[in-house]
Amino acid sequence: MEILVDKREEANKNNLEGLSFIDDGKRKLFYRFSPSKKNSFNAPLLVILHGHGTKAATKFQRDGWNVLSPVDHFGYEGNGCWWLGENGDFFVKELL
Repeated sequence: MEILVDKREEANKNNLEGLSFIDDGKRKLFYRFSPSKKNSFNAPLLVILHGHGTKAATKFQRDGWNVLSPVDHFGYEGNGCWWLGENGDFFVKELL
């Protein structure tokens, strides 16, 4: 008997530990938020939507900017679904 392993979850487990997430009850959208070191309430927000193949949120930071880096770890082999979802279900778009 062959044991099926969710390779996406296995490949991403260590890269997603410690990140915050939004949970819709079925899936989690992980992200890293780096607040501005200077008055984060009035600082601009930079959202980094990295392309295909992302396995972890970028650690980019900039003084004076709030930086939000979500992780698109869905899709084929966990390489992303271009921020939409899978099989006509645009759940990633909704989570964003």
